[in-house]
Amino acid sequence: MLMAENNKKWLTFYSLLTAACYMLDGLTFLIVLWRFTKITGQEHSEMIMLFACLFNFGIDMFYFLWVVVLRERLPPKLGSVISDAVFGYTKKMTRELYGNLDQNQRGMVEETKHVMNMERDIAAKKAHEEAEHLKQQQESDKRVKKET
Repeated sequence: MLMAENNKKWLTFYSLLTAACYMLDGLTFLIVLWRFTKITGQEHSEMIMLFACLFNFGIDMFYFLWVVVLRERLPPKLGSVISDAVFGYTKKMTRELYGNLDQNQRGMVEETKHVMNMERDIAAKKAHEEAEHLKQQQESDKRVKKET
């Protein structure tokens, strides 16, 4: 559940970029097709561009087809939740998982969130301290160099 919450924006971003690529590849295909039919003299290069556009179209569609196949291979209720999560809608999956837990396990989820937040804060603080220490060490090395 925590991984789903943490990766929600990246999954949504990836799905939106894939959709944008699909539309742009479609637009490119239409432009190349128009050039192929209207402008004479470059048919060989335009034919190669048409096939390249179709190839990119196929790559774009692979992601959506993968999600559809994933949805079909899993049980209906689980397939729906997982496919929504892959596209970035993780709230439904989190709600389903949380609903399947008993009271003790629900308390553990909140406890785990708290512990993970504390660990993240400690790691960020440690990284900041290490960066400060490195900066001070570089400054002292510069001073030693100037003195010599």
